[in-house]
Amino acid sequence: MQNSAITAQAEKPCHNCRRRRLKCDRRFPACTKCIRTGQACLGYGKLFLWNQGVASRGKMMGKTFPTQPVGQNIVADLKLVNHVATTHLHASLVDPVFGDMGYTSRQYLSHFANTLSSDMVISSTTTGNPFYTLIPVARDHPILLHAMVAAAAIHVSCLQQRSNGTFDLDSFHPPPRQRQPQWRPGQSISMSNPLGQSVVDALCAKHKAIVLLRHALGSIRTNATNNVSEADVDMDLIITVIHLFITFDLIDVGECQWRAHVQGAIRLIGCLQSLQGSRTPSPLAAIRDSIMSDCLTYYILNSTLLTRPTLENPFLLPAQNCTSGSIIAAVTRAETNSYLSLPTPLLQILFQACELSNTVTTLLQKQGPLVSEADYLSILATAQSLIEQVSSFDVISWAAGLECSSAERRQSRIHTALAHQAALQIYILRSVDGHGLPPPVSSFSSTANNTDPTDLPPNPRRENTFNGDPSPSSLVHTVVSHLSHVGVSDPLFKATCWPTFIAGAETDDPVYREWALERDWLMA
Repeated sequence: MQNSAITAQAEKPCHNCRRRRLKCDRRFPACTKCIRTGQACLGYGKLFLWNQGVASRGKMMGKTFPTQPVGQNIVADLKLVNHVATTHLHASLVDPVFGDMGYTSRQYLSHFANTLSSDMVISSTTTGNPFYTLIPVARDHPILLHAMVAAAAIHVSCLQQRSNGTFDLDSFHPPPRQRQPQWRPGQSISMSNPLGQSVVDALCAKHKAIVLLRHALGSIRTNATNNVSEADVDMDLIITVIHLFITFDLIDVGECQWRAHVQGAIRLIGCLQSLQGSRTPSPLAAIRDSIMSDCLTYYILNSTLLTRPTLENPFLLPAQNCTSGSIIAAVTRAETNSYLSLPTPLLQILFQACELSNTVTTLLQKQGPLVSEADYLSILATAQSLIEQVSSFDVISWAAGLECSSAERRQSRIHTALAHQAALQIYILRSVDGHGLPPPVSSFSSTANNTDPTDLPPNPRRENTFNGDPSPSSLVHTVVSHLSHVGVSDPLFKATCWPTFIAGAETDDPVYREWALERDWLMA
């Protein structure tokens, strides 16, 4: 089964391609060639051009009004500005593209455009926020529209709960750094729904999106079974919808369904390699790097919380013949504006540390406390190698290589990356010590009293397993020190969740633990 909205094409080229005499792919809602060149596609319908005259026919044809000199009637202009600023504008002026949508859907799409999409990146601008491109595409893809409405509605519900039900979209204004240009004329529509209605809207929209997603995934399985070409299946669209499901579950505190969505997204990203050569260009291709980067980071951060072996190495999913390059290249390209702001080299080491932790767990389950000396030394050598790789990572050079708009932003990136670097060293150390791994068996045999190894108590929590490396307590201090330079108003504040959690879980200092709890609460 194929989605007709995905395969629909216009009868004639778009106005941009016709003017430039280029071959147009005639895709809805916008030409892919225009999207790739960063132009605003003028579409395929009638093109209305403003005339300099008052009218194009009749007695007034060719007549114009004289231009007012600059600075004239300043007092009258100021009075008009003040009057407009204090007047509430209703939602009568709506983008014609969204004119046939329901009132509630336009409310939540406005919230997605002005607020939620800004929270999903570090720097939100018209050209720098890839999630802003979802809005014009949603008109022709109901599955994407429902997923966006669901994510926006659950975000509104979260804001309502934190404000005791007094949250109102018309009175809520994000900080200037997060403001988005309006995707339709007029001001934001007032959200007067009672507390709880947003949850109902979110669940209803999510249910509709899940039903459509089930049909889309069934189409992929049917095509794979019948050996039918999958060129018309927009995998970028499906993965983007799953990414919005992950966002939904992360906002909805207490839900763990995001882990299943992450696993599914990783598998579908692997399908991009087999479809890359034959499938038609997707209007969501521009957002692919950001989606892949977020899903891969979610997958690895989720692996740090698991005690079972992970499924597969996500860095090896797209093969070398993928036209967009390996997944490492995609994650690296998305580093500039990813709200997680975790350097790709450290992300790769973190995955290896997860594998090390799973190896230790499996080894203890099979051999018990009597771990062989060869296995123990192999684990220590692996951990030591990972710590050396983390320590050798040049944070300053990495931050200098990113596109930063200001020196202040670059300093925040440096402090955030250094905090991740120290937190990763803590995780590697506790991957070995935290499981209570005892010394190798040969060390027990040399004891003077020949005590039975099975009667020995578990190894106490040691400050350091590796000679010459910093202790976990000093690493906690390093994390706290660097994160103190990244305040709540900093755009990179939301990127400090994982190092804050690691430092709070490692320390025994009540002051540091209270600091970690308060910081995590501010991120919620």
